[in-house]
Amino acid sequence: MPRTVLGAPVTVDAEMAPLLDALAAAGVVTVGSCVNLSEATARLWPAKLPALTAGVQPAVNYRRTLVEGLAFVRLLDTEAAAPFPSAVERLGGEVLRSGPLAQVAFPRWQMSALVAQL
Repeated sequence: MPRTVLGAPVTVDAEMAPLLDALAAAGVVTVGSCVNLSEATARLWPAKLPALTAGVQPAVNYRRTLVEGLAFVRLLDTEAAAPFPSAVERLGGEVLRSGPLAQVAFPRWQMSALVAQL
């Protein structure tokens, strides 16, 4: 589904669109997302999967997202964004931070619950 992020046109997963729209309405700036990064990486860049899932990686990374087939959203870690990572943590998801970024990963079936909390 077409959207505009930071003034540029992007295409987002249709299943992810309601969550991304709710985040945008709450003033949260997202910079990346995928409904199933594991499936997409296996299809588009399978040679990279072993390196992305090997061992514990520092800071913001995709290891758990890939291993568990989670959805993820990467966003600017601002005050406006704070309720979203907190909601993800309450539901057992993962929140990683590095500099100005936060990345949240969660099972895709939790998207409607996350939208409801925004």
